[in-house]
Amino acid sequence: MTEKELAAYADSAYQSEAHDILLEKHGINNRLTKRAFRNRPLTQEEREHNRRHSGVRSTVERVFGVLKQHYGMAKARYDGLIRNRTRFDLMCIAYNLKHGVSVLQGQCA
Repeated sequence: MTEKELAAYADSAYQSEAHDILLEKHGINNRLTKRAFRNRPLTQEEREHNRRHSGVRSTVERVFGVLKQHYGMAKARYDGLIRNRTRFDLMCIAYNLKHGVSVLQGQCA
């Protein structure tokens, strides 16, 4: 964590008491998806929480899906953080340029 985070969004696989405590300790809003268990279905409030925050996750996950499928981000290509970080940054630049062209041409909202 960089200590600049305002909120954390993730799917229900990351939902745990340990993560809740960690986020609270660092003053980060917990927007992790709530999870139902076998003997405890989600309450109406938890379902509304999930629905309210699903838009952010959906937007981010769509971008990561494109990066993984079309730009080769599924695997780390290099040994070492600096080269992999540079590669990731370049992939993001390429994605943003391509997406920007689509927006300017009116193909995206």
